[in-house]
Amino acid sequence: MGLSDILTAVFLGFGFVSWVFIANYSGASAGITSMVVMGVSALVAAVWKYGQIFPFTPNKTFWFLVAGGLVNGIAVVVYSNKITSQLMTKTTLAAFITMVSVCMAVTSPILNSVINGVVPTTRQLIGFCFAIAAIVFLGK
Repeated sequence: MGLSDILTAVFLGFGFVSWVFIANYSGASAGITSMVVMGVSALVAAVWKYGQIFPFTPNKTFWFLVAGGLVNGIAVVVYSNKITSQLMTKTTLAAFITMVSVCMAVTSPILNSVINGVVPTTRQLIGFCFAIAAIVFLGK
């Protein structure tokens, strides 16, 4: 990976995490948080990629994307419930976000192996073990 990939990853990490702190700070309910964040995200994607949306023809690929959207939508609602909970302190919020990020990093190679048949390298397996340890320590 080159510098461009690293800078893109930094931007994406910031973008995916910053809205959580903003939502928690705003004091909005989980329902409003879920709807506004997902709605604005969908609007930005639709405007930015308008030329790739039409002509629209639903096919097998579309239904796979619908399934992915359902899973992601449920995850966003659960995530919003958690980050807007009265039990979530400023300290536990940061630890929770980090734990979710680590879980995403762990889930990615697992899904890549299951869906695409890619066998993880020894280095990736060692990283996986460290990530599991990080999740355990963050949860304490």
